[in-house]
Amino acid sequence: MTFDAALWRRQDMLSDLREWIEARPGLGTSGYITDINDPEAGSTVLVWHAPPDHVQRQMLEGSPSSATTSGPRPRASPPRTPPSPRL
Repeated sequence: MTFDAALWRRQDMLSDLREWIEARPGLGTSGYITDINDPEAGSTVLVWHAPPDHVQRQMLEGSPSSATTSGPRPRASPPRTPPSPRL
């Protein structure tokens, strides 16, 4: 298989995973924001803005693809800068 063919096969797999994710019940209220696909690596990062919940567990445990291989990796949010006072 050529590099291009393998890349498109991985992209198709990641597109199928995205469709599966977007069809999950409760997704709209779970804190899910988006997924970021890397077809060269054949991986997906799920972006969440909420604590882990049952929807996240469904994603990790029930994924129809081998693209989901690790659990959530929380990242600290950058500190918010208060707005400048208006004069």
